[in-house]
Amino acid sequence: MKKIKILTAVLLSLCLAFAVTGCSGDNLKDSVINGFNDMLQHFSKYALTDEKDLQGDKTKGEDTYTGSYTADYEDFNDKEYIFGGTALERDKGSELTVTYELTVDSGTARLYAGNQQVTG
Repeated sequence: MKKIKILTAVLLSLCLAFAVTGCSGDNLKDSVINGFNDMLQHFSKYALTDEKDLQGDKTKGEDTYTGSYTADYEDFNDKEYIFGGTALERDKGSELTVTYELTVDSGTARLYAGNQQVTG
């Protein structure tokens, strides 16, 4: 509920800022799109698992989409959202490469990239 209130306040602030600046035409459209993209990127970081709650060690990259993560799981039955975000356009480009090594001694593990389950 708190996130919805913050989101509403940000959207209203953006609308007010655009109305006050008197932008018109393509400048207004670009400003709205860029503002919306910035807002998406800002709020999407809150969907990731807090570093203090991660089971392993995370090394941050240049943004929330990149970095490295190493973990040894034992009796872990939960989800971790380690990297990612939501953006119309990522500053560093939209192409990402996922490199992983997954060794399962017992039980099962799933790795998702986007909404697709990665197998291998």
